[in-house]
Amino acid sequence: MTNSLIKSLYIHIPFCSSICSYCDFYKMIANDKTKEKYIEYLIKELQIKQNNLKNLETIYIGGGTPSSLNLNLLEKFLNKLSQIANLNILKEFSFEANPNDINDELLKLLKHFNVNRISLGIQSVNHIKLKLLNRNHDLTTIINSINLLNEYGFSINVDYMFGFPGETINTVKEELDVIANFNINHISCYSLILEEKTILYHKYLKGEFEELDDDRETEIYYFICDYLKSKGYIHYEISNFCKPNHQSYHNLRYWDNEEYEAIGANASNYIGNIRATNINNLNKYFLSIDNNKLDYLEYNVLGEEDIIENEIMLGFRKTNGINLKMFFEKFNVDLFDRYPVAKILLEKGLLMQDGDYIFIAPDKLYISNEIILKFLK
Repeated sequence: MTNSLIKSLYIHIPFCSSICSYCDFYKMIANDKTKEKYIEYLIKELQIKQNNLKNLETIYIGGGTPSSLNLNLLEKFLNKLSQIANLNILKEFSFEANPNDINDELLKLLKHFNVNRISLGIQSVNHIKLKLLNRNHDLTTIINSINLLNEYGFSINVDYMFGFPGETINTVKEELDVIANFNINHISCYSLILEEKTILYHKYLKGEFEELDDDRETEIYYFICDYLKSKGYIHYEISNFCKPNHQSYHNLRYWDNEEYEAIGANASNYIGNIRATNINNLNKYFLSIDNNKLDYLEYNVLGEEDIIENEIMLGFRKTNGINLKMFFEKFNVDLFDRYPVAKILLEKGLLMQDGDYIFIAPDKLYISNEIILKFLK
């Protein structure tokens, strides 16, 4: 039976050429044999879930570093994907890549399978920051990769990180001046977060790394918002900025609390009232597929309260917030009746309302988590 409501698919490729110092995603450096086996089993999971993949509008291949796969292996997977999902009707097909991996052969292959959006992990154009992050590219590589992507007509997103030791508005502006000159239509900006089990966290424990002061980090965030707005970017989600009509439609599925399918080790899906994450161990992942019974790291059956709370948490990430009419239509409950705290937050200026939309005040976005938590008490 086909679930026609599923419009999006996430595919996880957990392989990297090198390990970045800040990253806590499920990833590894693997040999060719392991990569080949993983793709073989990824295809098997595709086949298991194929009935949910008939009406897709967006696909996102992330990682890890999908561009670290050799071209023959990537072609084998995309070919099978094209037989199961109709890639010709996709609104958006995104592929994560590192600047070092961008070349004619890769881009021709991706174009052939209708990939139209590349998310490029540049993180910074400052060589000191890149070294700290253990990124193995430089500004010249970034510029060359973006120029080539533009030649092939891809929509481009770049990831940019801020919140480094000693960072100031001036140093951030220097980087953004460079980035704003790239011909790109989407920028994702993330603050550097120290996650356990990362190289950077161990440096922090040994006193080799200091976090940026919270006040300065907040100041830098609002500077970034103002700067990108002055360059014609729309701030549509806490960390995401785009030129008009270039939002990430795939990620909007998440923030709109809509269903999506996912395949791969450690990949998470949301179907019906179930949120599930595949096991994050390759051998167990392979075994579960052999048994035609997926093994999960997490498997949560959500009640109505859970689903509504997710709607609040995700919806307030968007700068236009939550549509009150749509909220009522979805849950048959008035948001203000369900959450009287919303009126208090409006009175305090933490929330704002514009017609049918209720949203976090623009100058309070950096404390959005604190505001959202008030709904969940």
